[in-house]
Amino acid sequence: MKIINKGVKYIEYKNKILYIVNNIDQDKLNEYSEFMLGSITKVFTIYLILILHQNNLLDVNDKVSKYIENNKNNKFNKITILDIVNHKSGMKQMSNKIEIKKYNTAKEVCQSFINEKLFTLKKGIDNYSDIGYIILGKIIEEVTNMSYIEAYQEFILRPLKMKNSNIGKTNIKLYKFNKKKLSNKDFLERYLASTAGGLYSCVKDMLVFGKKGISLLNDKSIKILKKIYIIKEKSDKYILWHNGGISGGKSDLSIYYDKKWVMTEIKINFNTNNFYKLK
Repeated sequence: MKIINKGVKYIEYKNKILYIVNNIDQDKLNEYSEFMLGSITKVFTIYLILILHQNNLLDVNDKVSKYIENNKNNKFNKITILDIVNHKSGMKQMSNKIEIKKYNTAKEVCQSFINEKLFTLKKGIDNYSDIGYIILGKIIEEVTNMSYIEAYQEFILRPLKMKNSNIGKTNIKLYKFNKKKLSNKDFLERYLASTAGGLYSCVKDMLVFGKKGISLLNDKSIKILKKIYIIKEKSDKYILWHNGGISGGKSDLSIYYDKKWVMTEIKINFNTNNFYKLK
């Protein structure tokens, strides 16, 4: 048995399942233990954007200025929603001026940085941007008239019956990079991360998402999905991959599909602390 420090490793392949006991506090972890997803949250944001696209609530080719006004530092009419989705908007990774506190909506988070100079790189090149995904959260809220977590629940989590996925307090203890318990500031980071990295989930729910999540998308949305950075296409399969890191967790997800989008294998690594100090 391979020991995975500070977390649980789950592999489903030909009915092979492996559970590991947490070696920080000796809590037993199982398929319902709730871990921070970090940037795996972006996978759910992408799916939600595609669902709203197919429901004609937005178009992935819309200019962002349709939903967010230009300001003196930022011309949102120069980029599309899909540019942000694929991290090709030219926006910087994150703002270092955002106050860490309890935010209820992505719109609230956006208000704290929207007037900064966000576009610091050339459009079209790959530049991973968390603030871009928080902006996507604001767009989601604008078109659904819901908070982003309500929209996740309405369009993804409830339809798939993912009952242990949400934002907020988890049912297991989480730790920071130095194995110490999270401070209140560490805990609040998930609300700042919002649609870029705020969700928690469990092995059971992620298995459901792996098997059934694709059923939420129609053929046109799947065609778009295949061109998004989370999907790699091989000769005989598709691979959905993302990882994440946030105060309280480090995560890694790989889902393998055949050419008919039937899941053939899923690999999940969840940890109760992040291995590195966040900036």
